[in-house]
Amino acid sequence: MPRDMSGTESGKSLSMAPARKAHAQGHVRNGVGEIPVDGAGSQGKVNKTGTQAFGSTATYGRRYLLCMLFNISTGDDRDGNAQTAEPEDVQTITEAQASVIRELIEKAALSNDVFCKRWQIDAVTDVPMSKFNEVVQSLRVRIKALKEKANEEKNNG
Repeated sequence: MPRDMSGTESGKSLSMAPARKAHAQGHVRNGVGEIPVDGAGSQGKVNKTGTQAFGSTATYGRRYLLCMLFNISTGDDRDGNAQTAEPEDVQTITEAQASVIRELIEKAALSNDVFCKRWQIDAVTDVPMSKFNEVVQSLRVRIKALKEKANEEKNNG
């Protein structure tokens, strides 16, 4: 339950996040986290209604209080912000997959430079494994569009 904490330093109300941890043998540990309601988004701009601010504060409060009670680490928390740098250990496609892509690049009437610029890589072999299917699908869509255009010109011309 939220309670008015207008006498606090910030003058904002606080969201209360209660937690109760009980052991099967009867040990009980209670905790309450008083979390200031945050109306700003991850970039610091006010972008929430009062209800949304309370909801997100309660959700964060519950999550963090449970993590504190159970001593759980959540790893790198970027607080909703995108990762700024690619990890150095990104797995890239195999040589066989690169051959498939090179063949599709040729059928799609693209240069390697245009392809690499589009996917922000230096060489075809730098395509991340996680992007292989997306790259292949994108090239197939382009090839299909080129064939449809050629058929259209053939029928109209």
